[in-house]
Amino acid sequence: MKKAICFLFCCLSVWAHDNKESEHRFIDENKSFSENLKNLDIPDSFKLEDIVIGDEKAPHTLVVYSSFSCNHCCKFHKEEFPKLKKQYIDTGKLKVILRNYIDDLGALEAAILMRIFYGKSKDALALYKTIFDVQKEWMKSSAPREFLKQIFVKAGYNLEEVSEYLDTSNQEYKKNSAGLMKEQQRAMHTLQISSVPAFILDDRVHQGILTCDEIAEMLGLNKADK
Repeated sequence: MKKAICFLFCCLSVWAHDNKESEHRFIDENKSFSENLKNLDIPDSFKLEDIVIGDEKAPHTLVVYSSFSCNHCCKFHKEEFPKLKKQYIDTGKLKVILRNYIDDLGALEAAILMRIFYGKSKDALALYKTIFDVQKEWMKSSAPREFLKQIFVKAGYNLEEVSEYLDTSNQEYKKNSAGLMKEQQRAMHTLQISSVPAFILDDRVHQGILTCDEIAEMLGLNKADK
């Protein structure tokens, strides 16, 4: 974890140094990642496009914050999300906005690749499945970065392209890491989210895993609404 946090500090430092608009150019190593992130001025131009699943005009909105390295997040996406999709998203009652929570290096780089390839395919659910389906093996790997590359290669992506996008000097890497850090600022310091999965249910924040039925109850949905 210490190595991962140091790397996140490095990402913030590189971005702050490169970006002429930022008033906060320096990272204080005596402060936590959260404190440094709070003080970093990331322009709105780096804000990421929302990943919306379902009808934009659906009467209810669920925002899901999850980390690709979190086993509880994995459980939610593999077991509960398909139920939500079938019962409420596909029937037009609910739209879901997917957002990434960055708590370690693996989560950051998986989210960067997901974001880059989402920009090309617009198939977020397939990309989430690609990562979460082998999360256990990925997290146990002695070389998680290389394993992450192979996850995407086995899913049909070109190794050279995947490797290029994981180069920290690549502009897509820098742009997406800045966007993910800006979203992390909002999660940590505006919404006060400190653990994932976390949910915003029609503007109400809930931290901790929820089942499909619990989400439906909290939103006032029921199966008769299908």
